[in-house]
Amino acid sequence: MADRGGKESRKRRDELLKHESEIQQWWTKKDVFKADAKESVPLPGEKFIGNFPFPYMNGMPIKASADKLTREIDKFGYPPLFPVVIKEENNDDHEPDAKPEGGGKKFKGKKSKAVAKTGRNKFQWEIMQSYHLTDEKIAKFRDPNHWLEFFPPKAVEDLKAFGLGCDWRRTFITTNKNPYFDAFPCADHDRASGEGVMPQEHTLIKMEVVSPFPTKMSVLEGKKVYLVAAILRPETMYGQTNAWVLPGGKYGAFEVNDTEVFILTRRAALNLAYQRLSRVLEKPTCLVELIGKELVGLPLRSLLDLNEIIYTLPMLSVFTEKGTGIVTSVPRIIPIIDHPEFGDKSAERICIEKKIKSQNEREKLDEAKKIIYKEGFYKGTMKVGEYVGIEVKEVKGLIQDKLLKNNQAVVFVSREKRSCRDSAMSLLWL
Repeated sequence: MADRGGKESRKRRDELLKHESEIQQWWTKKDVFKADAKESVPLPGEKFIGNFPFPYMNGMPIKASADKLTREIDKFGYPPLFPVVIKEENNDDHEPDAKPEGGGKKFKGKKSKAVAKTGRNKFQWEIMQSYHLTDEKIAKFRDPNHWLEFFPPKAVEDLKAFGLGCDWRRTFITTNKNPYFDAFPCADHDRASGEGVMPQEHTLIKMEVVSPFPTKMSVLEGKKVYLVAAILRPETMYGQTNAWVLPGGKYGAFEVNDTEVFILTRRAALNLAYQRLSRVLEKPTCLVELIGKELVGLPLRSLLDLNEIIYTLPMLSVFTEKGTGIVTSVPRIIPIIDHPEFGDKSAERICIEKKIKSQNEREKLDEAKKIIYKEGFYKGTMKVGEYVGIEVKEVKGLIQDKLLKNNQAVVFVSREKRSCRDSAMSLLWL
């Protein structure tokens, strides 16, 4: 029997590789994976080849890597001369004589360790050198577009060798270099932030504007007009104190149906139009354009609030490219939820404990909010309303169902983050 590492042991493998190569060459010659659309749909049981998004090659962050190369050349020259790594061995650091448990012969243990460690990561230039590229070729990668010209053909070669059946005429680049793809709805793939940008379901609460309306809104008299805010925690509406708008923000009064009008941003109205929440499907109709400061002072009929009427107030930090551009306010000092650790005045208690003295202490505030928000939801209990004493996590769905049933809210789907196209999520989530 031949040695396992010898030539004879690879005969069967080489034979398989030979057949593989012959078949793949036949595939290429016959264009077996090229598929053109027929004039009619396939008959039942008839084979066909279809497209589906998206199998793709996922590479390193191109722009960041290109910029890193440029910085390295600027700092260390071309070709760059990086700092020398020196490691020193110290053999004087020995373990003392030790006696094994239970007696027996003594032994000495010796070990050496590096006492000088730089701990630096590889430079981008060194990473590119590991691909066996010359200095001249590496320098070209300072241009982000060169990455798109160099690596995709390499990927195609590897996939062909792997035996992938693909109509390569249909490949394309998934960055803003390809304007056609950049305009395409992107599902859970946010080309600004990465993968996993999933739809987030909100409860869109309807805060009715109490008439008489201001002069600018007089054309809306006779209709049900609502300021609408997208929320994740409908059970907190018992503590609602007001609604916030951006004073300089652009809003509009958009028709939802023949009798109802929502005041929100045009971006949000477009998203709603693709979720069948517009009088004209996929086309928001604006009855009057408004500026945020024109909404300040509007009296609103609250939903679950202990106060029947609340008011619209200005806030400069409202982000009009998220949600509806209208934010409802529920201060944590309102005792509506009994927190397991901080009681019913959780915000006050945690600010004292973490010594938060200013709204500018961003890190401390974010940490405090995380603790209060998460623990309050999973372990807190309601202190007001018809569900007193019941855990918050059980109440959320019940209150949302109640608001939907009473026509005080609708379901609204939006992105977790800002993304490539304002209406893309709604286009795909009808």
